Amino acid sequence: MYDLIIDNALLCDGTGAAAAMGSLAVQDGRIAALGRLGGA
Repeated sequence: MYDLIIDNALLCDGTGAAAAMGSLAVQDGRIAALGRLGGA
C-alpha cells in the first residue's frame, strides 16, 4: 500500500519527451510508482 497517490497528474520525466497523464505513488518518502495505477 502506498502512503500517497496523486491521480490525474501531468507527468514529465525531464528528458524532453512528451508529458503523459497518469498517477504518482509515494511510499516511505520516495516515488514508488508512476503511470496508470488503476485502483492502487
